[in-house]
Amino acid sequence: MSGEHVRFVPIKKDSLGRKRFLSKYKAVSEVASIQQLFGLYTHLQNEYAVMEDLDGPQTPYELLGNSFSTNGKASVVDLSRNQRILLCHHVACIVQFLHSRDFIVKVISDKSIFVRKQHEELVPTLTNLDETRSVSQQC
Repeated sequence: MSGEHVRFVPIKKDSLGRKRFLSKYKAVSEVASIQQLFGLYTHLQNEYAVMEDLDGPQTPYELLGNSFSTNGKASVVDLSRNQRILLCHHVACIVQFLHSRDFIVKVISDKSIFVRKQHEELVPTLTNLDETRSVSQQC
């Protein structure tokens, strides 16, 4: 970490395969455009995932649901039709990548996608993946 803004998300202690899931999620978060997992923090017998903070005032991100106005950090309103289609394509590619790594995303909405402006286009980042499941291809 090099000065990123972080947030601490409580982790349930009794979840099966938790360490394997967190390890796999961390590896995927370094490649895919999803909220990054930097590591684990333990305090007074409680464990927390140290996650990238996408919602802070100092971040370049805007929640997709809020980006439909012109006064945010990143606005969908300012995009051309092709740029909007490209934004949707980016989201589909992220989900496809997660599926290829055996992650099933259960919820995707304008409340689980942040966008940031990069070179005149919006780049999506998926978040709230606590409902995501890691599955095995083996039956």
